[in-house]
Amino acid sequence: MTSAEDAVQEANGAESPRIEDERGAILFKVGHEYMALPLEDIGEIHEMEEISVLPLTPPFLGGVINVHGILASVINLDVVMNVHKSGDGRFLIRLIPERGGIALRVDNAFGMVRYSVLEEVAVAQDSAYGKVHIVEGVFRSGDKLISLINPDKLCAWIDKALAKGDE
Repeated sequence: MTSAEDAVQEANGAESPRIEDERGAILFKVGHEYMALPLEDIGEIHEMEEISVLPLTPPFLGGVINVHGILASVINLDVVMNVHKSGDGRFLIRLIPERGGIALRVDNAFGMVRYSVLEEVAVAQDSAYGKVHIVEGVFRSGDKLISLINPDKLCAWIDKALAKGDE
């Protein structure tokens, strides 16, 4: 069993008490970093299919993919999060349709984890695209610190970055 699978199993273990304000998130890995997205924002997770690359697009936009007859923009999360790639980004996490047809390219997707305490993280802003940091906070799962991505901030950052590219 991998350390990520151990973290999922430990986070969901029967011996841990249930907490009233506990929330669920999907655990995944980008490079060597563990990250998560709130469960309610996930449409589906699947292995990579063929991506149609779009010429003259920013590096974070990997192209588009057809998922069940609906086009989704593929976002290279390693570029957005500024982490070194460790795999081939073979999984896509498609956000719910209300998030605007976005699929996040990640190295591995592990399953659901539960968290109740979210620690805020102080970070500098990225001036490249007027980026507000998209990490809402971090939580522990076993011995791992996991960054929880705020989907509202992620989508706003993508919109702003694409609009800046049109200037």
